[in-house]
Amino acid sequence: MNRVILAVVVIAISYTSKASSKLDDHQWLIEFIEKNEIVPIRNEPKLLDAQYELGQALFFEKLLSTNKDTACSTCHLVNSHTSDSLRKAIGAGGHNLGALRIAGKDTEPLDRNTQALFNLDNNEVKNLFWDGRVEVDLQGPIKFLTPLGKHIPLGLENALAAQSLIPIISNSELKSHTCYLVGREQNYCKKLYESFESVNESIWNLAYLSFIQHRLIGHSDNKDLSSIQKKYRKLFKLAYPNKSNFTASDLANALARYQEIAFATRDTPWDKFLKGSESISDTEAEGARLFYGKYRCNNCHSNTLFSDFDFHSIGIVSHKKDKSIDKGRFEITGNLKDFLKFRTPSLRNVTLTAPYMHDGSIESLEQAIGKHFTGCALENDYYEVCIETVFKYKEIIQPNEVLKLIAFLKFLEDKSHIIDDDIVPFTVPSGLGIDDLIPASANKIK
Repeated sequence: MNRVILAVVVIAISYTSKASSKLDDHQWLIEFIEKNEIVPIRNEPKLLDAQYELGQALFFEKLLSTNKDTACSTCHLVNSHTSDSLRKAIGAGGHNLGALRIAGKDTEPLDRNTQALFNLDNNEVKNLFWDGRVEVDLQGPIKFLTPLGKHIPLGLENALAAQSLIPIISNSELKSHTCYLVGREQNYCKKLYESFESVNESIWNLAYLSFIQHRLIGHSDNKDLSSIQKKYRKLFKLAYPNKSNFTASDLANALARYQEIAFATRDTPWDKFLKGSESISDTEAEGARLFYGKYRCNNCHSNTLFSDFDFHSIGIVSHKKDKSIDKGRFEITGNLKDFLKFRTPSLRNVTLTAPYMHDGSIESLEQAIGKHFTGCALENDYYEVCIETVFKYKEIIQPNEVLKLIAFLKFLEDKSHIIDDDIVPFTVPSGLGIDDLIPASANKIK
């Protein structure tokens, strides 16, 4: 009899202990949130105005590429959560979409993985691209530092607009090394390349932007406009009713406007939880405690976007297509402390955007988390340099902890961009095909 009573007491204590542990995780998280003033993300209202409509058309428009074969959406596929499922992006000249995309003749994959486009208008975003080649510079004579240098167009509204111009002028992204057009346009394109490719890169970039802009809307004093140019002029006038002459900044601002509205994460369980309208499970709460407490992932993955937008190394050494080492932020700053460091990605929708890291070398989130605990590879030629800059945890994470962290990261998901029928257009003014994995018949006709 005593043995039975003892067994009941032990079971009761064990149950109470487990319940208390679960309660502790929830209570710990609530207190941490209050103490650190963690708040839901702030987004612009979903205003589908004329600037959004123009930006949407431009985002899916292949006229922005040299040979009319690639759009922004080719690599930033809406149904692949604004990425492409590839290790390294394949831009101009490629064939097929998503994981099936392959490089075409005289083309090859880019040097880095395609980054997702969620929440890039947020004020926390200080820089863009893996190496931060576009960054805010409020102290300088121009607001943004970009590969365009001092020749950056005036009138850009934010860093996202400044970033939107760079793929257009970047070789193998939207810009091709060679013109494969027909008729007068081919002759003009070849002449343009022959005249400007050997001059200062910034001047060549401006000339190329002018070429793309003319293709879209023609010259302001040209009455002999094509039907496509007339359609785009109408869209530009609706988006900017107080202007008669349009510039590359107007194009970039419209692209930014579309992205900031279309790819804002407004409906994550985490934000609802912070607002008090959704509960968090035991496993998610345990994952949050590991994230904020034991492993302090928020030291780098901080703020509402879960990124400090700074540059760090976790020991990944990769090679570019020219066989050289990808030096990361060092290529922009020339500072040795930035060697092998890359921009901290946001973790919102991170569970949807594999593969991971700047070179797409890590296929799963489990492996990505694990990499933070392994550091530099001993067999690597750059091991001595790598260990000078690498971040690495000193302890080893347990498999069950990885699963709990992933449960919390899934709490940051928002798939509204693939549900809303106003994200992907049915057609664009050029009539060229829409690059996305969503069937055109599923989209609303504009």
